[in-house]
Amino acid sequence: MNIPKSLVLQNLNIGKLYISEKKRIQKPTTYSLSIIKIQNVQLEPPKKYIYGKTICLRQYSVFSEIFDFHTTRFLSSSVYEFYENYLFFFNMMYFFYEFDENWFLQNKQIILQYIDIYSQTKKPFPNIFQEIESEKI
Repeated sequence: MNIPKSLVLQNLNIGKLYISEKKRIQKPTTYSLSIIKIQNVQLEPPKKYIYGKTICLRQYSVFSEIFDFHTTRFLSSSVYEFYENYLFFFNMMYFFYEFDENWFLQNKQIILQYIDIYSQTKKPFPNIFQEIESEKI
């Protein structure tokens, strides 16, 4: 499998699931991972936004799409600067990656070893993905 690259925001689709990565740019750099279901996207001025419902990686299961997406995330240009493939605010950056449910469920227990109870990790999602895949070789 190819190492995930952050998606161009224009490629986010309503109703699809994505891995959402919030990078905190501080010492030390940390990452928060969740799964987001996009509800609405507006990327044209004057008001840009991405609206979705999220669930933490630990809670996601095959039934989550029906029952568990309760936390709302509204990322707006009134707070965030929108770039081609990420959002930026002060010391945070948001990235989005394709979500492959089969891969995630097969590797969920390994992924959870990389994150703490707050869904934070010291590695970005592509690095975690690469380490998991390289262990399979």
